[in-house]
Amino acid sequence: MKPETARWLERAAADLSDARVLLQHGTPGAAGFHAQQAAEKAIKAVLVERSGRYPRIHDLAVLAREAGAPAEIQKLCGHLSPAYVAARYPDAGAPPSTEEGTRLVAVAQEVVAWARQQLS
Repeated sequence: MKPETARWLERAAADLSDARVLLQHGTPGAAGFHAQQAAEKAIKAVLVERSGRYPRIHDLAVLAREAGAPAEIQKLCGHLSPAYVAARYPDAGAPPSTEEGTRLVAVAQEVVAWARQQLS
């Protein structure tokens, strides 16, 4: 594994850990943001390993397609992308509920696991 790839995966793991902690502390919006970031960084790790490059975008479905992820992972990524916008922009709608935040963290775990599998 390239050193840069490992750095992306380390950041993904840190964001996933942060998402879990934030969820436990009752901040599902922040948890959703970090869940999205974990998935984004994990997918970008796959792209860096394969091509040395990644697009500077936050749309996880697009990134997943570019990484050759299966349809189910792409679909999961489509659920995570809105968490990025919702956490950053107050006019993007209500923050997620605790139940939704929990789901977002679980989805991110699946995406990160997929990425790690691609890199092993």
